[in-house]
Amino acid sequence: SFEVRSPKSQPAVEAALRTLRDSSAGFADCRRRSEKDGKSPQGVLQVAVQLQAGGKASAKDESSTVAHERAVPCVERAFKRLKFEGAPAGQRVSVAITFSP
Repeated sequence: SFEVRSPKSQPAVEAALRTLRDSSAGFADCRRRSEKDGKSPQGVLQVAVQLQAGGKASAKDESSTVAHERAVPCVERAFKRLKFEGAPAGQRVSVAITFSP
């Protein structure tokens, strides 16, 4: 699941959430990869996202409670492939991605 927050911009939250929902398959793949080696994929990844002009964004992992070390780089790669259509440039959003068992 995704939780997106921004204290300053509701349009940024809406654009980010829409983009994440449309791209959920990439994050589902990260969850699946986190299940390897007998580890539970359960956990939460906190990501800070800086929205930029043209739908681009930079994302930085802030924390992760997912046991497998593959989760963080996989989620970072997934964010690099996203295009945040209609997102206001210069806004920051905080994203919590929850992987369930």
